[in-house]
Amino acid sequence: VGWDQKTNTASINDKVSGKKEGIPIKVEEVPYDINILEPNSIGTRYMEATYTNKSEYPITSVSITALLKDQNKKVYLTNHDTTLPGETSPVFKTFAPETGNIDDIEILVIKIRAESIEGKTIVIEYDTKLNKYDYMEY
Repeated sequence: VGWDQKTNTASINDKVSGKKEGIPIKVEEVPYDINILEPNSIGTRYMEATYTNKSEYPITSVSITALLKDQNKKVYLTNHDTTLPGETSPVFKTFAPETGNIDDIEILVIKIRAESIEGKTIVIEYDTKLNKYDYMEY
């Protein structure tokens, strides 16, 4: 977003910039591991995840929207800890399929926030069903 004081006009630059066909980080550069845990003492089952930052940018958050197919319910694996290039994130968790079967998890959307070299915020959202990226920088 820009402001021209002389003409009192605002401008929005929503053009995609950067490398890799305009997307600065691809989901392949942020591989994640999901582990389904045994049920706790009251029978609730959780899953935990980590991701590795193989990009060149500090990642400030990752959010994975998943469908628990056995319950037809969406859950969110979200981490807001900064993970530098080459690092693995801390563990983050959410509810898991009651079946304990990894095949009962369908990843729907992966959202990555990172910081550019210029100090701007990069937001990348990948829709797995559409195999489509949305990207913005501000």
